Amino acid sequence: MPLTLTNLSGRLLASYACEGGINHLDGKNLPSKHAIADITFDLLRLLFPGFLDERPIHSAEIEAVTIALLASVLGRLGNEIRKSLEYAPPAGLENADLPEAARAITLNFLGNLPRIRELLQTDAEAAYSGDPAASSKDEVIVAYPFIEAIAVQRLAHELYLDNIALIPRIMTEWAHARTGMDLHPGAQIGTHFFRGPLHRDSGGRDGHHRQPRQDVSRRRPGGEIASPRGRRCAARNVIRPSETG
Repeated sequence: MPLTLTNLSGRLLASYACEGGINHLDGKNLPSKHAIADITFDLLRLLFPGFLDERPIHSAEIEAVTIALLASVLGRLGNEIRKSLEYAPPAGLENADLPEAARAITLNFLGNLPRIRELLQTDAEAAYSGDPAASSKDEVIVAYPFIEAIAVQRLAHELYLDNIALIPRIMTEWAHARTGMDLHPGAQIGTHFFRGPLHRDSGGRDGHHRQPRQDVSRRRPGGEIASPRGRRCAARNVIRPSETG
């Protein structure tokens, strides 16, 4: 019997009926993975102005560029957070209040960007001072996958702390796919966090219960890293969600 669109759609519809565990029909409107990926990239542009843009940004225009990008992210991220709140509404919050709550959460999140930049400054410094192969801090920010991974994790962590469902993990898994580094959005990561090329292993994971120690930055021959106190750990350091450290 030749295949037709009617036959093909019939087979899929039958599968939908039988294998219902991977359907999301008649449910809440979920946050969009594509939209969150675009938003996350724009958040990186806000964190690292001039590094991820297609053309140079001059200091005379940085205010206008920043305001325009913030306004765009505010609207788009607020919409996705509203979807998240509809999917997993906080106790005592009425549906009519969700848009206002989403906007407030988004504004608070964007207000934390300067603090996140302070942390990322220490991460970039740790990479530059800890990797003899790094020629400049610009190279670290432009070329090192870990910078993107830790930046996204720090962003996602803020939403995780606000109990926003789905979005934080979508963000970190987007970064995981791009960088090979799997950082859980719930992980509490201190300052001066650096994982160099030897640490890039998609099988490794920084989990959400244990806080990696600060100032883990220097790489040694043989794939080890050393803290300023000289303590060593294996390069393929894995911090799993079950660890409470």
